Amino acid sequence: MLSPIQIHNEIERCLSELESLVEEIRSASNSQARAESEYKQAFSKSRLLARANALSKVTIDQVEDLATVETADLRLTYQISTNNLTTLREVLRATQARLDGLRTLATSHRVAGG
Repeated sequence: MLSPIQIHNEIERCLSELESLVEEIRSASNSQARAESEYKQAFSKSRLLARANALSKVTIDQVEDLATVETADLRLTYQISTNNLTTLREVLRATQARLDGLRTLATSHRVAGG
């Protein structure tokens, strides 16, 4: 079992980690929004160009396939940025849960001690 001093130190470490995670999430959110915008804009542009440049009638599936191939790298960047943001949010929740557990431990020490 952790001593009150160890609990205090761990609480402070968790609080510092939470502050850092909030900044990382803010940055990741901006990156994810930019990646999403770039991908969706490129995908739409690719679809429009596929229709405009077609020498014969093209199906919706063909247009979608062409746009998917042309924007695959941007889509991957968007998916990775979304995954990164999701992961950071999960780490934030886990750190908050750990902090809650440490606070409960600290409370039990105070109750038992006095």
